Amino acid sequence: MQRPAAFDLTLGLTVLTVIGMVAAAVGTWSPVFPYNSVVTLAGIIVVYLAGGVPAGLRALDALWREHVLDIDLLMVVAAVAAAAVGAPLEGAVLLTLFSMSTTLESRALGRARRAIEALMALRPETALRKSPDGKVSEVAAADLVVGDVVVLRPGARVPVDGVIAEGHGSLDESTITGESMPVLKEIGAAVIGGSINQTGGFVMQADRVGADTLLARIVQMVARAQRSRAPIQRLADRVAGWFVPLVVAVAV
Repeated sequence: MQRPAAFDLTLGLTVLTVIGMVAAAVGTWSPVFPYNSVVTLAGIIVVYLAGGVPAGLRALDALWREHVLDIDLLMVVAAVAAAAVGAPLEGAVLLTLFSMSTTLESRALGRARRAIEALMALRPETALRKSPDGKVSEVAAADLVVGDVVVLRPGARVPVDGVIAEGHGSLDESTITGESMPVLKEIGAAVIGGSINQTGGFVMQADRVGADTLLARIVQMVARAQRSRAPIQRLADRVAGWFVPLVVAVAV
């Protein structure tokens, strides 16, 4: 039975913020709409609560943990200042756009995180290791070392990178290389950890294990790409480092 998807709080708050913004806009720009002021006020309150409070909490957390005045604080200060000078709708627009951008960034990072989890799931937990005396025993895949002889049966997932020493098999490498058709592997052919032996059986010798396998390097590259920032984003972070305190100081 498939588990229900977890509720995305960030997305839910953004949807609530957008609904509040729409209500505020309708109440402001639709003169024939009844109870205009009530609808406008309710919409603005929803936007400030759903869009402003989370940003304010993130700003306080960054200030407390990292001693940084970040862009979240600037957005909250700007929205509160707009409300203080009699322009709460403009502040609501700012919070709505900022909430939407935060949600888009969060979902993009979530996709990258799920991609890493999917890649890590390709690694089998155990493997069949063949000792020099011919005895086959099940061991943890993480315990394999270079030179170990591994037995692959039909349906088994290749635990590490290596070379076929005996037998042959038809391997599904689609999740690693993108090749949609199974690839026939015979003696001397290289096999990739994470691929699936569909038919046949063979014995392979491990030549790359642990962090040296192709799958592990792919996981590392995806994780590195997730942590890295584009040059324009790094520039924006550097500018925000002095711009936000300056704006707050001028406002005070």
